[in-house]
Amino acid sequence: MTRPRLAHPLAMLTLLAAIGFITTPALAGPGHGHGHGHSHGAQGQGALTLQPGDPRQAIIGNWQVDVEATLAADPAMQKAAAADGALDAARKLIGQTRLRFTPDGRATARFPDGRREGVYTVEATDAGLLIRIVDAHDNRLNTADYQSRVDDGRLVMQHDGTVLVFARPGAETAGKPALPREQAAAIIGRWTVDIPRTLSADRRLASMTAEQQKAARDAAQSFLAQVQFEWRADGTASISMGGRDQTNRWALVQREGDRYTLDVRFAPAGEAGGGRETLILDVDGQFMRMTMGPQVLVLKRAP
Repeated sequence: MTRPRLAHPLAMLTLLAAIGFITTPALAGPGHGHGHGHSHGAQGQGALTLQPGDPRQAIIGNWQVDVEATLAADPAMQKAAAADGALDAARKLIGQTRLRFTPDGRATARFPDGRREGVYTVEATDAGLLIRIVDAHDNRLNTADYQSRVDDGRLVMQHDGTVLVFARPGAETAGKPALPREQAAAIIGRWTVDIPRTLSADRRLASMTAEQQKAARDAAQSFLAQVQFEWRADGTASISMGGRDQTNRWALVQREGDRYTLDVRFAPAGEAGGGRETLILDVDGQFMRMTMGPQVLVLKRAP
């Protein structure tokens, strides 16, 4: 999978979309795949309930690259990265790649420096699944077919000689025992978005033109100013945005000084994009740096 050019200026939009709090516009594309089997997907906004036996059921939701499984499945990638002395960098890069499928046929790939959106169809085949993704890039439509299968909770996708293995987000913390919540007292309370620091943390701004940077900052002022997080001592957390609220549950699974690793279960936990994620919170006095995969958000304590 090739890293794209910047497709959206605000990391926060991506983060909220990833946990199912907002939806993002998708490319208007074809509603049917091709081939001999029956394909499903890209049916429009109303197609949110999947019928029994729909092959999309196996892939709906959020996925992140399982780095070691991907390298093991693609020795050529591992060998090439090792030869260039870039194995650690490759691990970090592909480990920050996320993929999301929604029931209405939308597909989003997120990378450290951008994202791409499109529509998808799924066809059941003798070998597993054929996932077709159509997106717009470089002013043209691109179609890619991925021979895929779901094995032991992993989504394996192969295209043009490259193999990627995905696991559900939060898998790295799902089995860890929870530590006493009292150890996370520093995160408790209400937090708002520190817009200047959040934009400074977004490396993608550097690749924008002055006009694009202004548009991003203007959008941030109107959108991020409405967002508020609250972490509670009872193990619940809420996200508020423009009068909408979402309540989630969190558990502390690791603490290293002022760094807190949380296993967060987002609501709704249905197929539309809830589930669990691993959040890393770095607290520095009245500020908090929140990291989820490739996305970074800087918060400040609410008055």
